Amino acid sequence: MPLPAPTSVPLVANLHVRDQMAPAAGPVELASGVDALYLSGHGYLSTAFLASLEEQRVFADQVSLAVPFELGRCTFGLAPHGWGKHRFCLDHESGRIGFTSSTKLPSVRIQPRAEFLHALGLVGPVRHFEDLLRPVVDGLGLSVARIDLFCDLENMLFQGDDRRAFLCRGDVCTTYEADHVCTGFSFGSRRTQRISARIYDKTAEMATKGSDWWEVVWGERHHDGAQVWRVEFEIGRTALSELDLFLPDAVLAAAPSLWRSCATRTGAGAPGSRPSRPPAAPAPASMICAD
Repeated sequence: MPLPAPTSVPLVANLHVRDQMAPAAGPVELASGVDALYLSGHGYLSTAFLASLEEQRVFADQVSLAVPFELGRCTFGLAPHGWGKHRFCLDHESGRIGFTSSTKLPSVRIQPRAEFLHALGLVGPVRHFEDLLRPVVDGLGLSVARIDLFCDLENMLFQGDDRRAFLCRGDVCTTYEADHVCTGFSFGSRRTQRISARIYDKTAEMATKGSDWWEVVWGERHHDGAQVWRVEFEIGRTALSELDLFLPDAVLAAAPSLWRSCATRTGAGAPGSRPSRPPAAPAPASMICAD
């Protein structure tokens, strides 16, 4: 889903990037879009399917390793552990799926991998998991449990004392440092499942996690050795439901307006607060600006 912006050009389906010829007098946008999408699946899991999951889970427990499990055209690894409250955890290069027989939880929990989102865009991964799950989940319906929106910026510098420069309705603001160097901030609480925000040194995180594929995404716009900061909003189920946003297509269509609402209103994570309803007109991709 492209974020409409006249000065941006598409790199891959889920990303827009700043024109490499744009002046670098201020922060330079390298990429923006959706970095995480968590889905819940509602429907009925047959007794036979649950039995096959249980059989393989017992085997995985015995060998203490993930074991193959065929799901549609894909072979997942069924782990010897659960995923949160979902007993069955299946991993694949496209993402992770959790299954449960509990009637108090969604039958299915889905998290496409970030690489998969950025390679295929947003609609593609949703359809991919729908196609895999419909044969085994009777009456499947998907809803969005969480969406993370991001913007990667170069030519910026933050210090720990800069936390006082931010306004936030949330009560929680945390500063992160390593060797007395600021590596980021977080605003609001994820536990509210409303809105929380992070600003962090993406290049430092890449060095820790080994996700250097982002340099390919940024391409020539990124200068070798330059620090990149990520601005990220995590919008949870509670905030989405307060905006009457449930279905994947509706949430993805609203993503640009959600970003603008988060970036221009100090609403991150305030317990009991409601996010402002996103405006009907979409916001441009480059919404983080230096005054």
